[in-house]
Amino acid sequence: MATEPSSADDTRFDVELEFLSCLANPQYLGWLAQTGCFDDVRMISYLEYLLYWREPEYARFIVYPAGLLCLDMLQQEQFRRNLRDPGFVQLLETHIYAGWLGKVKHGVASQTDSTENSAISVSGKAN
Repeated sequence: MATEPSSADDTRFDVELEFLSCLANPQYLGWLAQTGCFDDVRMISYLEYLLYWREPEYARFIVYPAGLLCLDMLQQEQFRRNLRDPGFVQLLETHIYAGWLGKVKHGVASQTDSTENSAISVSGKAN
């Protein structure tokens, strides 16, 4: 017989889901990086732990899929370091916003003011 989830389990689920939603905000990621949160091994372990949210049974609850994308990128040390750069945070914000507008195809955002396409990478360079 299956047991009912406890109130503590429900609370943890809600807190983790809310945190994943926050990860869709590049300004928040930049703040976390600038305040040294990503220098703490416990935070890195927590980010790794949260990867279970990629499983369909959990991912279906995610409102902002960009949070899951950012969670994946946060697994890379270089990406976490790049978040200290306001220019990189702005680039990430632009790409996430373009995705919300439906302008991103396979990780490449079209630019209306340029003939070039750019994509954000872990290295922080537009390609």
